[in-house]
Amino acid sequence: MMASEEQPHWMQVQKRTFTNWVNLHLSKRDMKIEDLETDLVDGVRLINLVEVLSGKSVGPYKHFNSVSSGTATTKDRQLRMHFQHNIDKAIKFLQNEEDVKIVNIGARDIVDQNSRSTFGLVWTLILKYHISTGATDKSAKKDLVDWIRKRIGPGTKYNLDIKNMTSDWKDGKALLALCDACVPGSMTDWNSDEMTEEERAKKGLKIAKTRMTVPSIIASDDLGDDEFSVMAYLEYFKDLAPEMPPTPEPVRRPGKIVPQNSAVKLTW
Repeated sequence: MMASEEQPHWMQVQKRTFTNWVNLHLSKRDMKIEDLETDLVDGVRLINLVEVLSGKSVGPYKHFNSVSSGTATTKDRQLRMHFQHNIDKAIKFLQNEEDVKIVNIGARDIVDQNSRSTFGLVWTLILKYHISTGATDKSAKKDLVDWIRKRIGPGTKYNLDIKNMTSDWKDGKALLALCDACVPGSMTDWNSDEMTEEERAKKGLKIAKTRMTVPSIIASDDLGDDEFSVMAYLEYFKDLAPEMPPTPEPVRRPGKIVPQNSAVKLTW
């Protein structure tokens, strides 16, 4: 799918969220992108993004002064060659130096503004540098769901049966509950039906940002509409939320096993 084609809603959500994530890191070099598909075409900002994420230099590359990376420039054969050189350099660096597995995505795909390839490359970077080194989509999702369930799942006071990164988050209650679990008292009325779904989502995004410095890379009305976007956002909670206190080890006595904080009186 090319950038000019009409995209399904989940891709539009992913584009917005991934653009925010990219800009969060490019800001460290006073750079930003406006359009995820077209602004990575020349490879310059892609290389800078890779260098910021990896903390390493990719090496020399072609620089362009105020180049518009739209259709007119990508049709120029010599410019295309330079663009592909930059992107290929970034991809090979990721593969050879950072051990990043990149499948069916090449420099030409990015220059041609192939949306799926561009989004796929950015998701690969999110998975590698933000979520978990060496994780797959499936394992990263399981780890995140497990982490969340320990805080707001069955057996907790919130008792939310979180199983996915889409529909379970749409009404905003899970986000508010997670905020309250990570910062106790920050949202005691998380289960109130007096707010709309979007109002809950906006409230949750605001609490997470002000109380835990979780960046609002996803829009309130996009919450729950794309799995990868929700994963990218919620991963910040794992990084920034206070650690849960460790589960007390049981006190072992002959014939009894009693938790250390138990109110049960031992008898001999």
